[in-house]
Amino acid sequence: MKENFDKNIADWIRDSLNQNIPKSVKALNFNLSELGFGFKSFEVDLIGSSYFDKNDEDWACDEVWSSPKKSLIMPDDFASNWQDCLIKTKELLTHFIKIVDIDKDHVVAVGIGFVDGEINIVYERSKSEKK
Repeated sequence: MKENFDKNIADWIRDSLNQNIPKSVKALNFNLSELGFGFKSFEVDLIGSSYFDKNDEDWACDEVWSSPKKSLIMPDDFASNWQDCLIKTKELLTHFIKIVDIDKDHVVAVGIGFVDGEINIVYERSKSEKK
């Protein structure tokens, strides 16, 4: 099941990032959330923010776009708790973000985190990269 989910999340990340992301989006955030159906289940969705400042923990609250791709619900056995979910999803995203083309002309950062929690930056455009 894990191999199937790794492929599913890879496809979902690729498809989500290949959407027509408006030029007003400066940063992307993969939002994690607990579904709370009486068991530990999680989902991830993708939003775009018109603002990014790594020193401002609320930068992703300035949402101006959300992916038309439906949220991805993770299998029940993917993670035993929210910390495990964050670690595993961050590892997968960090791996796949390296092989997916991000429109670097306007997206300066990509983060991941739980909706009410801290955001972990998995990609930040360096100052030497083309703007």
